[in-house]
Amino acid sequence: MRKRRAIVYDDEVLITNMFRMYLSSLNYEVLTFAEPVASCPIYNSNSDVCSKTAACADIVLTDFQMPRMNGIQLLEAQVKNGCKLSIKNKALVSAYLDDVNLKKVEQLGSAHFHKPIDFSRFSAWLAECEERIDLSKPLASRRKMGRHVDNRQIVYRADHNGEVQLGTAVDISDVGLRLKISNPLFTGQTIYIDTDLPNECRRGLVIWTLAAADGTHLAGLIRKDAVDAH
Repeated sequence: MRKRRAIVYDDEVLITNMFRMYLSSLNYEVLTFAEPVASCPIYNSNSDVCSKTAACADIVLTDFQMPRMNGIQLLEAQVKNGCKLSIKNKALVSAYLDDVNLKKVEQLGSAHFHKPIDFSRFSAWLAECEERIDLSKPLASRRKMGRHVDNRQIVYRADHNGEVQLGTAVDISDVGLRLKISNPLFTGQTIYIDTDLPNECRRGLVIWTLAAADGTHLAGLIRKDAVDAH
């Protein structure tokens, strides 16, 4: 029988680590992301319809403040566009919400938790969620592994002997990273990374790119050796 799976969206390392430790202690598979850009098919456009035939997780926790879509907007888009997970098994986590946004959460039917988390209340909600979870049913998977929130400066070159450039690692997984940069990269491009990373990525293959609202660019990279191995 499979484990219960939780997906956590938050760009605060302390928050994601806290939920990872707590939920892992309850035998959950925990996937953490700084934002849903690479893990939720509904995230990038409100017109997208979820293509999944099953839910991607048993519970979802989302921060309110995110770069291109806040947590309430994400939950609204998921409800509108066919997310297979019940809104009752989703919760918004925020440091503060005004009355207008609190009312939106209530109308959606999701839970809401203030930071710092009251774990007695969270545990009670989790127990209610677990009554709705059927472990005999498989989950869909947008991404098999979570990404750990990061904020380190990355030194990289667009070709082996090229000019040194700087970026920021938004988050890192075992086989790749998401890089925030000033100059755009291109899908299929290989870059050379001079910064020591926990996943030992030295050559990164660009698998997707996205222009951010602030004029910067995001690129999803996978370790080139991981691709070559297959």
